[in-house]
Amino acid sequence: MLVPLRGVLEEIGADISWNEATQTVKATMGERDIQLTLGNTMALVNGQRVGLRMPAMRIGGSTMVPLRFIGEALGASVDWDESRQQVSILTNRADGKGRTPVVRNREQERAQNPNRIMMRINGRDEPFAGARPFMRGEDIMVPLEQMSRVARFSYRYDAAQNTLTVPEKKITNAVGSRWIEKNGQRIRLESPTEVRGGAVFVPLELIELASDQTATWNPETRTIVMASLRP
Repeated sequence: MLVPLRGVLEEIGADISWNEATQTVKATMGERDIQLTLGNTMALVNGQRVGLRMPAMRIGGSTMVPLRFIGEALGASVDWDESRQQVSILTNRADGKGRTPVVRNREQERAQNPNRIMMRINGRDEPFAGARPFMRGEDIMVPLEQMSRVARFSYRYDAAQNTLTVPEKKITNAVGSRWIEKNGQRIRLESPTEVRGGAVFVPLELIELASDQTATWNPETRTIVMASLRP
């Protein structure tokens, strides 16, 4: 599970610094310190190299870090309750500066913000960071940058020409148009692509056309459900 760097680490009492030149995050709590570099599967914990299952990465303009590794490396206990969709983080007073446990509960967050859109990928929650999806009528518009990472496809956006391409699937689109071309065939989208706040947004159906993933919108739970078509 990836979490926003500042949102969670500051809650548990960690001091955070960011080096833009090296794309490196440093977090310190008590006598513990860790360093992670975006895209690197090796981290430093008190100067010792440690392997990561998943590297820190930039999603929608926010730095996302692996929760369990970060928490435990800083001396916190991290627990996941699948039935309640809840993460609990418990720090000790020596390292946690006397803070109470931090709890993130999916249902509580939805109750506090009923219009919030969630996403699940193969049964796991994926937070939206930075650019967030929104509704256009009955259609769901999603941030292309984050969704391309989730669905594992590459794209190119030419701001000067206002065009969007997905080379692997031979998809082209004039941003602002409902029409795309895929392998020379014209396909009409339910909603046009658009740029909002500097981010490219596309209708959810385009994610399926551009990837090997299914993308389903559940209006009752306001959740985007992603699943791989590959075994």
